Amino acid sequence: MNKMCTVIACFYAKPEKAGELEKILLNFVYHKPGDLSLSLFCSSFNMFFSRAGSQAVLQPGSLARALAREISRLTSLGLAFLLITAVAGRVSSQSVDPVQALAALQSKILSKGPNGEEPAPASSVSLSPEEIEKIRGLKAKAAIVLHYSRNDWSEAQVAGLKSQFDKMGIEVTAVTDAGFIAERQVANIESVLMQKPQIIVSIPTDAVFTAAAYKKASQQGVKLVFMDNVPQGFEPGKDYVSVV
Repeated sequence: MNKMCTVIACFYAKPEKAGELEKILLNFVYHKPGDLSLSLFCSSFNMFFSRAGSQAVLQPGSLARALAREISRLTSLGLAFLLITAVAGRVSSQSVDPVQALAALQSKILSKGPNGEEPAPASSVSLSPEEIEKIRGLKAKAAIVLHYSRNDWSEAQVAGLKSQFDKMGIEVTAVTDAGFIAERQVANIESVLMQKPQIIVSIPTDAVFTAAAYKKASQQGVKLVFMDNVPQGFEPGKDYVSVV
């Protein structure tokens, strides 16, 4: 993966961008939508290199097809790894209690926040019936601003958020899809702000490009909750509530 990104970055005379390019490609690998097309793939890379100051354009030709094949290969390798792990787990299941193993995993810290914050389990947050009634009385509005919504993972997140918001009497006024395009997500944020929500739950498409739009929302008093990553320069407790 790293070697491939370095080759592409050098092709566009931007070798110092290889690391950033790898992050974008990894995002496609792990959040790959089922209907991802070569044109969308190329559009994302062209936008990346345009911001990097390159005039070169990646066409849906041999290079794009090779990248698409590499994504499929990497995805297949990941599935193969899971299958191998499952088989190995079955072999050793007699000596390992899966319930105990899962319990032990839940107590481990797998990652920290973007600024090194210590994580906390969702079970550590609870609301009393009185607090829930108080929230319901606010008649708050929320918007869900996604990087991409047309896959099972995103649909599950939206369904879960809507279910919880409904229990708390919070109206979901908008669910937007940026299609992995940072400029579109900025426009989505601006459109959502016109509806005056008190809450925005979002996954930034580009942590740098979208930062100003999210900052505007924060300055207007909107409570921001991020998933996966945080806009560049944002501080927890000041610019956003939390990241999950």
